[in-house]
Amino acid sequence: MLSIRAINLSLLTYLYEHLYILAGELEPITNKAALIRMRQGEKEITDEMARRIEEKLALPGNWMDRDNHELIRMSALDYRISKKVLTLTEKEKCGLDAFIS
Repeated sequence: MLSIRAINLSLLTYLYEHLYILAGELEPITNKAALIRMRQGEKEITDEMARRIEEKLALPGNWMDRDNHELIRMSALDYRISKKVLTLTEKEKCGLDAFIS
């Protein structure tokens, strides 16, 4: 079974449209051959590598360790709501979280 990090690496490949584009973005951290092995679960994606990928691609912290697969199944309404939430201040987000909890 693939790790969540390998699954997220596959999602990144999809989002970047091609593995070679993703590999180009991740140079000099890693290369295409290593990405293929990591994506297939043949090479471990270490904590250090996961954090470096997140940093290089400007992803939120621990993005590689959470289930992001649902992002590609998001409805148009969910997407619009998520875009609006991203523009809120931390205080507004806390208020919204308290409201919907």
